[in-house]
Amino acid sequence: MSDQQKSDTLSSDHTAPLEWMPRDVWDKRVSGEDCSMCTNIRSDAWEDEFSYKVADMQRGKLYLQRNQYVQGYCLLIANRHYAELHQMRSQEQSRYLDDMAQAGAALMSVFNADKMNYQILGNIHPHVHAHIIPRYYGDEGGNLPINPYAKEVLLSEDEYKQRVIDIRQALGLISEPITDPDLLRLTDDQGRVTRWPGSKDTDDQMVVREYMASKFEAGRTYTEREVNEVLKQWHTFEDWALLRRELFMYKFLKRYKDGTQYWVNELEEETSE
Repeated sequence: MSDQQKSDTLSSDHTAPLEWMPRDVWDKRVSGEDCSMCTNIRSDAWEDEFSYKVADMQRGKLYLQRNQYVQGYCLLIANRHYAELHQMRSQEQSRYLDDMAQAGAALMSVFNADKMNYQILGNIHPHVHAHIIPRYYGDEGGNLPINPYAKEVLLSEDEYKQRVIDIRQALGLISEPITDPDLLRLTDDQGRVTRWPGSKDTDDQMVVREYMASKFEAGRTYTEREVNEVLKQWHTFEDWALLRRELFMYKFLKRYKDGTQYWVNELEEETSE
C-alpha cells in the first residue's frame, strides 16, 4: 500500500487534503488504467513494504497492515476493479460484504476488540477496499474514527507472521497459505486435496504424494488407523486407502509386513532433497 493510501482513512481530527488531484489522474484511477490496488491484487507476493497478505477470500484479498498502531488493522481489497460498491453485480457485492463481515469477526476474536470500524472510502484510490479497524475501549480515537497512521508501531517478522496465522485460523483456514501453483489447483481453501489426479497426470500425482507425506512427523510411528485419520483430515474425496497405498508404494512411508506400524521414510526424504 502506498503512502498516499494512508491518507485515504478518516483521521480522528478530520484533517484531509484540501485539493483534488489533477482530473486526468483521477479519471485514470477511476477507470482502473492507473490503479495501484489492481497491481496489489494481481501480485502473488505474500509480503510487501506496507502489508502482509492474510488470505484470498471470496471476492477480496485481505492484508494485515505493517503499521500496527491499531492492533489488527487490515485492508480488504476487492479482487476486481470497481470504483464504487454499488457498481458490483449483486452476487459479487454480497460476497464481498460477507468477506468483510467474516474478516471483522475474525479480527474481533483474535485481538479481543471492543468494536469494529469499517471504512469504504476510496477518495484517493477509487478501487473498492475496506479499512477494517478494531477499536478498543479507551483508545485514542474516543467516539470518533481513529486514524490508524497517527503513530507508527512496527513488529518483528515473527510477530507479523503469528498475527497472520492467528487471523487465518480464526477464518477457518490452514495456518500457512499454500503458494505452490500446482498444489493450489488441487486443494480447497482449507488445504485439503479435492481429487486424485488422473493416470496421465503423473506430475500432479507426485505433488499430492509429497503434500500428504508432509503431514506425517518424522521419528514417530503410526498405526494404520492413525495413518488413515491423518489422510482423512487432508483430503475430501474419501479414499484414504488409495493415498496410504500410494505413500507406501512410492516409499514416502515404510511399514511392518503385517501393517501394524507405519513411519516416515527419512532416508527417502534425504535422497529427495
